[in-house]
Amino acid sequence: MAISSKLSLHRLIYLLFFLAIALLAVDLLNFFLKLVPFHSLRDWIDITREANLPTVLSSGLAMAAALAAYLNRLQTRDQPGLSRVWLSMALLLLFIGLDDASQIHERLGTWFGHLAGRYAGDPWWNRLHHFKSYYWLVTVGPVFALAGILTGGLLLRDFGPSLPLLLFLAGMGCYAEAMALDYLDGRWDYAEAMALTGLSHGHLEHLVRAVEEFIEMLGPISLLGAFLEQARRRSLRQGDDELLFTLKLTA
Repeated sequence: MAISSKLSLHRLIYLLFFLAIALLAVDLLNFFLKLVPFHSLRDWIDITREANLPTVLSSGLAMAAALAAYLNRLQTRDQPGLSRVWLSMALLLLFIGLDDASQIHERLGTWFGHLAGRYAGDPWWNRLHHFKSYYWLVTVGPVFALAGILTGGLLLRDFGPSLPLLLFLAGMGCYAEAMALDYLDGRWDYAEAMALTGLSHGHLEHLVRAVEEFIEMLGPISLLGAFLEQARRRSLRQGDDELLFTLKLTA
């Protein structure tokens, strides 16, 4: 399969960014103005809920970024160490995509929360039980963060100073920012913000969660752009046609 030139690749990324912005705008307009009369349809486009259209898009974007990372793995088979790092990134993004679709980290966090309540007499479990935000952030969150830092750090030299590097850093930063907003959402009581804005608790909570989900969606879009552009540039360095680069999807 061949992907046409740099221009088409950039158009694809611009289109995905526009789609993410449009989903956020539709969600906020619908939530605050109740544009859609049917409750079930509103839930289907609610960016803060799971198992709906935004979830499908977010999960699909992470899996597409995983495929783009795997493409770079195929291109670097003559460099075993680098190839393994690209494979690790592909597996990490594949897990994130599956997690978006099936809420693995939320389920694990809930399970750890039940355990913390059951063994609250133990000092370690007692600290977890009194954690002020979502339990997944202190149980599963560090695993995500460590895997991202290690894998991402090892890939920096492969990018070098370039546009793909900027997109890569932006994508990883989006995931970090989304985790930070999730943490704040779990511990805020919104009282001060309610007094300043005049908005209700429900409105502020939805706004914060919508922005967090939007940023989380920008993460895989940025990574997809970084990985495809890196593959395009590597392909040109290896002598492929200036306008086309071939994606060889066989190991």
